[in-house]
Amino acid sequence: MRPVQGQKALDAMMAGSGNEDDAEMEHRRLVEAIGAAGDIAYAWDVRSGSLDWLAPVPDALGGQFAALRTADGFAARIFPEDATLRAEALARHLSGAGAYECEYRIRDDHDDPVWVHDRGIARRDAAGQPLSIAGVLRLTGARKAREAQLDTSPTTTSSPATTTAPGSRIRWSRRWASRGATASRARTW
Repeated sequence: MRPVQGQKALDAMMAGSGNEDDAEMEHRRLVEAIGAAGDIAYAWDVRSGSLDWLAPVPDALGGQFAALRTADGFAARIFPEDATLRAEALARHLSGAGAYECEYRIRDDHDDPVWVHDRGIARRDAAGQPLSIAGVLRLTGARKAREAQLDTSPTTTSSPATTTAPGSRIRWSRRWASRGATASRARTW
């Protein structure tokens, strides 16, 4: 594995310069790795508003979604309740105050909600003005469904492996167990 070359490929891809054959090969490798991680890579030209998907968009989002080629078109698919949160996170990042990261809902081709975790970083000119953003979307709906299921799972007042002092109650659930908790780490009230 050569992470330095991967960074060179990303830089060449974002800058549009460098040896095109090497950059294309490294770009393909980078896109394959990003896809294997479950992410959807994108490049957004902040000045023109163009949006390029750097890998195939999953079927979960739909064919019309993959055809979106502008940042405005993408933003129109974000649920209104979440659009402000995303706009604030982008504004903070574009002003130079930290990384861009936000979780929000977008509408698929059937107007159903799809949760995504969006992360990116701006490429800036010499004056520090943002030129483009390279980022990744990760579909997080399955994780959110598991969390919701764990939040509503039945709890018991004690664990078989737990001895408690008289009068104390231990809340023990599958949620704690799934996080590797032991009876000694359960919450006591």
